[in-house]
Amino acid sequence: MGNFGVANWIVLIIYFVAMLYLGTKVGKSNNSTESFFSGAVRFPGGRSGCRLWRRSVQRYLSSACRDGVIPAV
Repeated sequence: MGNFGVANWIVLIIYFVAMLYLGTKVGKSNNSTESFFSGAVRFPGGRSGCRLWRRSVQRYLSSACRDGVIPAV
């Protein structure tokens, strides 16, 4: 056990048991791998792609303005 302490072990075991309980409880509501990764919500692929592209352009422009590559308007 070393310097970890008894109280820390108790907290760690309680946390581990709680995570196992929640995982099994939530896992029962899962029907497939697709519902797990998408949260059982369907997003149109084009809309998601546009959102990712827009966000990457915003990040590029904000960093370019911050670094002085593009003058701020």
